Amino acid sequence: MPAAPAPTILVVDDDLNSLSLIARSLEHAGFRVVRASSAQDAKVLAQPGEQDLIVSDVNMPELRGPELVKQLKASGVTCPVLFVSGEGSYEALDESLKVPGATFLQKPFTPAELVRAVFETLSPEPG
Repeated sequence: MPAAPAPTILVVDDDLNSLSLIARSLEHAGFRVVRASSAQDAKVLAQPGEQDLIVSDVNMPELRGPELVKQLKASGVTCPVLFVSGEGSYEALDESLKVPGATFLQKPFTPAELVRAVFETLSPEPG
């Protein structure tokens, strides 16, 4: 029996160092990663049914992560979302968690913390 395909994760972060670190960490854990260095790139790359998860930075210059995800969901993208942010404010967390199906991970984080948060977002505990 063939193995199930690895989940596909769209990673959106305007900071290229952060984008690369997140993508490499997830690829090393066995995920298929699609990289977007801006919200505009993410709008082009995100397609309904094509990704299993979106990992998005909250603070991006042209469009904040939560607003990007709302637009993607309006276009039919229904996968869960893991927001990441170096901004430690309550507002960033609150804005992120108002998006249905979203979780939040504070930067900086280790690759292991990222992978654990991805698995938890992909397979939430019942209840």
